[in-house]
Formats: sequence, C-alpha cells, structure tokens
Amino acid sequence: MYRAHQSDDSSINGFFNKKDGLLLYNYYLYGMETLKISNGFQGERAFILPPAVRMRLAEMPETSLLHVTDIGYYPNAKSHYCMRTEPIDQYIFIFCVKGKGWYELDGRRFEVNSKDFFIIPPGTPHSYGADVDSPWTIYWIHFRGTCASVYVPYGNGVLTFTEKAWINIHLLLNRFEDMMNTLEKGYNAESLIYTSSVLHHFFGTLRLMYRTPEMIGAPVDSDASDVISYSIKLMNENIGRTLRISELASYFGYSSAYYSTLFSKSTGMTPAAYQIQLKMIRACSLLDFTDLRINQICHMVGIEDPYYFTRVFTKIMGVSPKSYRSDKKG
Repeated sequence: MYRAHQSDDSSINGFFNKKDGLLLYNYYLYGMETLKISNGFQGERAFILPPAVRMRLAEMPETSLLHVTDIGYYPNAKSHYCMRTEPIDQYIFIFCVKGKGWYELDGRRFEVNSKDFFIIPPGTPHSYGADVDSPWTIYWIHFRGTCASVYVPYGNGVLTFTEKAWINIHLLLNRFEDMMNTLEKGYNAESLIYTSSVLHHFFGTLRLMYRTPEMIGAPVDSDASDVISYSIKLMNENIGRTLRISELASYFGYSSAYYSTLFSKSTGMTPAAYQIQLKMIRACSLLDFTDLRINQICHMVGIEDPYYFTRVFTKIMGVSPKSYRSDKKG
C-alpha cells in the first residue's frame, strides 16, 4: 500500500492500491484532492493520463472535440472521499451502479443512489464520497474538449435511470469497459483516437437512454413512454397519409393539448414535425433504392403537392430531392 500526504486531521489519510499506483500521481496532480480509503478497493481499475498525453489529446484534431483525461471503476468503495477546493479544468462524470453516496457543489448537498449519475462542471470546487453504511460502486470519467459542454445538457443535480431504462444499461457499461481496455494497451495515437470516438458514443447513448429511451427499446417507467413509442410506430405504418394530432390523441384517450405536450417532452419535437421527419426519411430511402419519379414519391409519403414536398425535403435534408438522388452514396 502507498500512503499519501498526511492531512492535518490525523483521521484522514490517502491510501492507494499498489497495482493502481497512478492514483498516487492523481493525488499530487490535483493537490487538494483527499481520498480516504480504509482498505484498497478490491477489483478497482483507474487510468490517469499524464500531462503530456492530455496535451496531445487537446491538440490532435481527431480528439480535441472530446476526450478522456481520467477514467476508472471503484467497486464497493468503502470510505471513498474526494474534496477539491482548487477547481480542475475537466468535467467529472460519476455513475453509481450500486450502493449510495453523495456530492456537494455550490453549497448544496445531493444524495446519490443506485442507478443515479451526475456531472460536475469544470472550474467548480466540490466534494463527493461513498455512503458509510452502503458504499457505492461507481464508474467515473474526467473529460474535456472544445465540444464537451454539448454532452452535458442536464444541469446540476442527480439524474436517475428508471427501472425499464435500466434494461439497456449494459450499453453504457460496455462502452466504459471498451475505453478502459483500450487505454490498458497503451497511449499510442490509435488507442487515444479510438477511446475518444467511444466517448462520443458513450455520451450519445447516455443522452438517448435518459431522454428518449423508447428509441433504443427501453421505455421509461411510465405508460406515457409506451404511448410515444407506439405513436412513432403508427406514424411509420401510416406513412402514406398524415395522422392528425387529434386522431392520435383520441386513440390513446388524451386531449390534443396533453398529447402534444407529452410527445414534445419525450422527443424534443412536435408530433407534426416528427411525422414530417419520418416522411422525409422514407423519401430518402425511396430516392436511393427505387426509380420512382419525385412526384410519385411525394404521394407515397402522404404529401400531395410536389412543390411543397420539394421545399420541405430541401429544408430538412439540406439538398433538393433531385440533388439527393444524383449524389453518389455507398
């Protein structure tokens, strides 16, 4: 065991498992970080990328948008504690898969339970730690990049996966393992680029699972999510006509106003806009794989006016139907 700097409080010591000696480096790197661990975390893994590698990640065009600086897994992390009074320049993502913990930010304390995650923004003093009686098991990532803020649209506070969303949690955990397994093989350019690409995938999956889990087959824990999922199914099955909002709402026994609010909250789009998007996606497929004329295709997706179809297609896809078809693909 390695023993880190002794705190003024004799009850607070930093202990680090020998096989993960990089944690000792982490302590000195962040200065005011204090880890309290009465015993090493059996089965823990951690990768703390050296400053030279971090600088390389920030400069490489393939990784500068988003990249990992530290990543790890702490199982049953008894007495885990971290306090940073001096802010760091990375986002911190912590995902609790078992047990309990807490974190403090901007003078507020948040309780963390199994199936919860939270993100601490850079430049903010903070602290976090495991529950005394039921210590958490966590996956964690420090990350940064010029587009890192795009992946954290959640705000402060604890966010929770519902039971039904939890069905697909393996999609996230597999990405974690993929990143750690890749870094374990070294910090060469290809490993770093691959890890960065997986991190993009990880946060895209996280956002989809949390906001619209029905899109990946894991509906949120409410009947409303089934309504949205089945609504999209109905839209696709009736792509040759336009389903009115009142028609859809009536099918599920809702008012039009309530249904529209429910749909928009779940998908980020109104039912009408979503239906148009599905029609344009189907039109793309017909343009790609058939010789049908454009005026035939517009009728097949339930739009009578070819000129209106062309305007809408161009607005959504960025090119006209004719240009889209002539563009070489595949």
